[in-house]
Amino acid sequence: MPILGASDQRFGYGVWSTLSPANFTRYLDSFDSGVEQELGPFFGWFSNRLKGYPDSVNLKCQVYPQPGRQRPLIELEPTDHPLAVEQRDGIDIDRLAEIYRLNGHDLFR
Repeated sequence: MPILGASDQRFGYGVWSTLSPANFTRYLDSFDSGVEQELGPFFGWFSNRLKGYPDSVNLKCQVYPQPGRQRPLIELEPTDHPLAVEQRDGIDIDRLAEIYRLNGHDLFR
């Protein structure tokens, strides 16, 4: 998620999504090949419930494999779900602090 007012700064969750068996096999077969990012995007279903958001399980998403053993990037389908809106439009520092607090962390301690 872009952080508003902080150029080039982003906040991200480590999340999961589904993949079809065929796309999962393609992803595994290409892991560490250096061409992973050329495979996607893959369709998936977002498979997480995140504090501070309405239920987000089974939101449609695109999965973008990344090189170098990095987690794939997951982009939610553009909808009016608050998580999709914040991923698309960004969050301000107050919202970022709220997300941290909801997850047991305090940015300002």
